[in-house]
Amino acid sequence: MNRRFFKASITYLFLSSFFWQAAKCQDEKKPGILFCISVKADPSVKSEFDKLFQDWKKIPSIKALHINQEAKQPEQISSEELMKDYKKAAFNHLVIVGEKGKDPLLEKVWGFETLIAPENKTFYSQGWGHLKGDLALVESDRNPFLHSSSIDRASFETEIFKISGTDKKGVILGIKAFKQGLLNGLIAGAELSRPEKTLLDLDPARSPLPPALPPSVLETENGEAILCGWNNIPANEYRAYLDFGGKEPISVCRFKYLLPGALKEAGLKGWLEGFHRMAFGNSLTEAEFSSPPEAKAALDAILKDKRWSRNRGENEIWHSPMPNDEIMKNIDGNIYLCCSGARLLFCSLPERQSLQIFESYGKVKR
Repeated sequence: MNRRFFKASITYLFLSSFFWQAAKCQDEKKPGILFCISVKADPSVKSEFDKLFQDWKKIPSIKALHINQEAKQPEQISSEELMKDYKKAAFNHLVIVGEKGKDPLLEKVWGFETLIAPENKTFYSQGWGHLKGDLALVESDRNPFLHSSSIDRASFETEIFKISGTDKKGVILGIKAFKQGLLNGLIAGAELSRPEKTLLDLDPARSPLPPALPPSVLETENGEAILCGWNNIPANEYRAYLDFGGKEPISVCRFKYLLPGALKEAGLKGWLEGFHRMAFGNSLTEAEFSSPPEAKAALDAILKDKRWSRNRGENEIWHSPMPNDEIMKNIDGNIYLCCSGARLLFCSLPERQSLQIFESYGKVKR
């Protein structure tokens, strides 16, 4: 009797452990969305943060993650508390709001591209240059906690959204810009100057909204591709047009779409589908030039590259294979290109959806 009881107990413990581990793995395959702020945040910033959290269904990127990536409903957590739980930070999407130097979580993930000195409200980043005054900063990327040495294996991607600024006014501007759809870029406040000039200076936008938006939803074979935000591109990329097309645009904006299950694979594919400003997977890049002839001249120069082919059945649309090199290997799909007035449009969505976007610009007739 005792032996039977012992065997049954062992079996029960084994099965309990098995199902607990299975449930744990299943839970890690469905990340949550954590809104993070320091317990020491300025009351005015905390008030706007609370409003942002309450309106999460109106934030394009968060709404898209919840719908297309099956992310769980957002929760609030303090930056200090999350710093104690590395796995929780890794296996969830993070929205981090705070002032530079006043939030331990923000400091942990700050990175190396941007310098802010809160004591004199100065900012520097290559492609934007030196700025001083009230300035909002929004940056998005894959979650660095997930890709650290502390995590053995990542079977999917999680994303991070950093909202900061040169002071509390800048942070509040950033919160409002992120809510409207900005994924990466700067927003200028009322008082802004440029104390020093560089070769790659670009003035930040005054409004987070671009002049016009492409379609917000595109139907695909696997479900809806949702417009989840846009990026204000720094001057570095403007010079690339000058190098390859002989003309420099006056503005560049990259719109990002999120397809169902796009982040279910970690690594390069997940990064391309994610929210970094240079992640060109399933995106529309709009480069506007000073005039239609300038845009046409840039197009003619770009098409000298033999990788571009005229799209079948479309006289003014071209396509090229996705770029591949020693790092980006075996990237499937094409980039579609057309000229619309003073704008060049580059779209990396599937062909049907790319043509649908071009149609919204009046370039494809049905």
